[in-house]
Amino acid sequence: VCMGVPMCCRVAKDHNEPRSQKMGGWCGRLAAAQLNSVEGFVLLIGAVFVSFSSGLADDSILEMVILHMMSRKLYVLCYASDWALGRSTVYLLGVLSLLRLYYFSMMKFL
Repeated sequence: VCMGVPMCCRVAKDHNEPRSQKMGGWCGRLAAAQLNSVEGFVLLIGAVFVSFSSGLADDSILEMVILHMMSRKLYVLCYASDWALGRSTVYLLGVLSLLRLYYFSMMKFL
């Protein structure tokens, strides 16, 4: 989602200790959003794996994955623009899409 962060924010001068230098402002928020996106991707992979394993319909899985990916893109925009309420709301939407996948997968077995 944020692959261009290192290109647009070249501030690390010390290549031995690059994490010791903090980025501020817009670049710092984009870097934090990128790290958060990696964490969210792990949750997405788990939800998709469980959904496919349970035999959930491909269309249902695709709907929720698209909703999750769109919410992640909006999350990065809200994070970069420092809009806290929007960021929390969009993050909740993404988490709810993953929980819906888990819920429908569980209901398939009951």
